[in-house]
Amino acid sequence: MATEHRPVRAEGDAVNRITSWVVAAAVIGLIGFFAAMQPWRSTSDLARSIAGSLRESSVHVAEDAPGLVNPDRARTVIGDRAIVAAILGTAPLQEYADSDQPNRDLCKDIAELAPTNLVIVFAADKDGEYDSAYCNGPDFPDPTQTDEDADRFALGVIIAAETAWSYRTTETDRTPEIEEYVLAFDAEAGEQYGKLPRRGTVPDLPTFGRLALTAAAMVACTVVLFLILRSAALAARRKARTERARSRLRSALDARLNRLADIVLHEPGAANAEAAQRYVETLHRFREADERGQLDEVRAEVDELEKELRR
Repeated sequence: MATEHRPVRAEGDAVNRITSWVVAAAVIGLIGFFAAMQPWRSTSDLARSIAGSLRESSVHVAEDAPGLVNPDRARTVIGDRAIVAAILGTAPLQEYADSDQPNRDLCKDIAELAPTNLVIVFAADKDGEYDSAYCNGPDFPDPTQTDEDADRFALGVIIAAETAWSYRTTETDRTPEIEEYVLAFDAEAGEQYGKLPRRGTVPDLPTFGRLALTAAAMVACTVVLFLILRSAALAARRKARTERARSRLRSALDARLNRLADIVLHEPGAANAEAAQRYVETLHRFREADERGQLDEVRAEVDELEKELRR
């Protein structure tokens, strides 16, 4: 009874192995999703609101902005350069109350949502002073004409601009700060990029449904890739097995033909002449045979020739 159930058990084991590998592939897909998308990372509601506004304009202006920066002038100066700005009010940033650099942290959050741009934020710092913060998005491109990276480029723009705007800004007008920043951006970008980086679109915020679809797609792709690789491995294994079987058959036929050669050569006679002719023809077909089907035909001929010579 145990013998009768072995094929069923073997088939069940194979199914279990495949299921285990598919589950492992799905887990790898999920790990890839979490590593790439990092859905646990969150930005503040304020940053998301500002990012939404920046999809329509290069400059976001809060309703309680103090009027120290002229937004129309800022939009004109920035144009379509890879720069966005947020001009907020003088009230403390409540969502960043625990931060030592609230305007800087807000800038970083906006940069995460506008990843290919340089970001300027005018807002209150931890001491309540109205100040600016500058940062660059994580996907802002590295210079193409020098060995510098994007971080050093952004820092160089700030250093060059800060010296100039310190002579032009006043307590009631911070607009020259943006003007000088753009001028420094043009000068540095012309040298390090050869052309001005243009503003990239601010992507839509991922919803739960979109994240779920992305996760499902990555899992599906991983599983499909596993199945493709498994099929390729099985095909390679079958090919190798077929090649080994063909090689064994060829070796066996070669040995049998060698034995037939001894019989044909050492047993002369009129009856054996016909067998000798058939042997020569079979040997020729054997040497020409390459496919398994051809070798099977040669084997059948060898079988008949052996029977005839044994009579």
